[in-house]
Amino acid sequence: MDEAELYGDLATAGGAAAPSAEGLMARIRELEAENDGLRRELAQVRARAGTLEARCGTLEDNISALYDTAKREMDRRESTLNGVKQELNELRCRTPAAP
Repeated sequence: MDEAELYGDLATAGGAAAPSAEGLMARIRELEAENDGLRRELAQVRARAGTLEARCGTLEDNISALYDTAKREMDRRESTLNGVKQELNELRCRTPAAP
C-alpha cells in the first residue's frame, strides 16, 4: 500500500482534502515564476533609481553653479553701481551751484 492510498482520505485541519503533490509542484512553479518576475522588476526599479540619483546629483551641481554665477554677477553689478554713484557724487561736488 502506498502513501497516497494510506493517507489520501484524510482531511486537512480546515476540512478540505490535502493538495496533491502535483498541485503543490504546480503552485511552486507559479510562485517561482512570479518571484522571478518580481526580481526582474526590482532590478529595473533599482537601475532607474540609480539613474535618477545621478541626475539629481547633476542637477544639484548645476543649480549650485548657477547660484554662484548669479551671486557673482549681482556683486559685480552692485560694485559697478556703487562706482557710478560715487562718480556722480564727485561730479555734483565739483559743479558750482547754479545762481
